[in-house]
Amino acid sequence: MNKGGLSSVANAAVGEAHRRHVCHLYKRALKLQLDWLVKRETWYPEANKTRALFRQHMNETDPRTISRLVKDTENLLYTYRHPDPYVSPMSEGGTKWQRNVPVPPEVAENGWAEFDYEEFEQPPPKADF
Repeated sequence: MNKGGLSSVANAAVGEAHRRHVCHLYKRALKLQLDWLVKRETWYPEANKTRALFRQHMNETDPRTISRLVKDTENLLYTYRHPDPYVSPMSEGGTKWQRNVPVPPEVAENGWAEFDYEEFEQPPPKADF
């Protein structure tokens, strides 16, 4: 056992989980910047600054410093989150999401003649206020 009390396998697992968390923070930072800077030519210099900040602390070994850096980064990401983040048009919630949805299979097979229009012709129920 090492002086931290964990086996080398446990240390490797913790190290891998931490690496994934930091990579996720980096990705979130880049996506957050894209929410504010939609044009790539203005985003690239900012992305390079972000990369430099992450690489500056890449070889940090003190657990307290690492913990503080991760917490500070999470706080920054929360503070600067965009109120209306960019959504790709074809993604869920985008402007083209489910536009031109394919015809239901029963309509494609039988045609529109057998389609039940009655469910659409009834007015919506009135709300009681």
